[in-house]
Amino acid sequence: MCMIIVLLLTACGAKLDPYQMGVQRETVAAASLMVGEKSTFSDILYRKDNAGHLWIPLEEAAQSLDFQTHWDVTDETFSMGYTDVIYQVSMKQTEAWANGQDMILSMAPQTFKQKPYITIDALQELWGTSVTWSEARQCLTIAPMNDKRIEDGSPVVIEVQGQVGMSGKSMPELHRPSLVHYARRYLGVPYQFGADPYPQSKRFDCSSFTRHVYSRFGIELPRTARAQAAMGIPVSSENMKPGDMLFFQIPGRFQTNSIVGHAGIYIGDGKFVHTHGKNGVTINSIQSGYWKENLLFTKRLSK
Repeated sequence: MCMIIVLLLTACGAKLDPYQMGVQRETVAAASLMVGEKSTFSDILYRKDNAGHLWIPLEEAAQSLDFQTHWDVTDETFSMGYTDVIYQVSMKQTEAWANGQDMILSMAPQTFKQKPYITIDALQELWGTSVTWSEARQCLTIAPMNDKRIEDGSPVVIEVQGQVGMSGKSMPELHRPSLVHYARRYLGVPYQFGADPYPQSKRFDCSSFTRHVYSRFGIELPRTARAQAAMGIPVSSENMKPGDMLFFQIPGRFQTNSIVGHAGIYIGDGKFVHTHGKNGVTINSIQSGYWKENLLFTKRLSK
């Protein structure tokens, strides 16, 4: 009998409320965005699709973690990181890239009003941190990330010219003065966020620079600073040697995280070589000022 009534109403041109039919309508509304207990945006535009999936704007979410972002409209790829790319997604594709590793998302990101959007579940998978939604408060909360735990000294495998060495046990030999000299050869080379390999681009971002330099001496590093920070063994500031790697946080306007966002190479006398901003590859001090304040830890990759 109910089916007959529905068919008669439809035939007569009556408009049926999809909620009365048990079908959920797509909604678009404003919500607030928080990282931990810190408010970052008060009016992001989210959408809930017919299947009940909650889609959030990827740009505002990334900015809440103080990420630098790049939205390639032509390729429809969205990149996030600090002084290098840590995460990258492509619209309508489940394949993504996180910390130098390929991964598969449960749902592909999509564009909405010409902006990249991602579901809460997919964002949790990409960033590896909790993302929760409160319907009552109309609020999205991202759990802060903290990389200080990386310095716990856990054994990490290092590839050295086809051989495998365990950090802290059989570390590769390195002629430190030669590495420092080689790194300094690139002073002035321009910085580019997400730079392609130097032979093709003639540019570096922070991790492609350290990777390029160490590769010259047979030590293969991952592509991102955050992944590189998991290599080697911790070294105190009093025991640093030229050729050790330094890892920094890059605080932004929200200062919501304490994760590795930058890497450089210690060259002695309280200085390090790295690439960052308009100066490209340059030398700075870690004895005072910005870089001292934001140094997270130091790692040693060789004897």
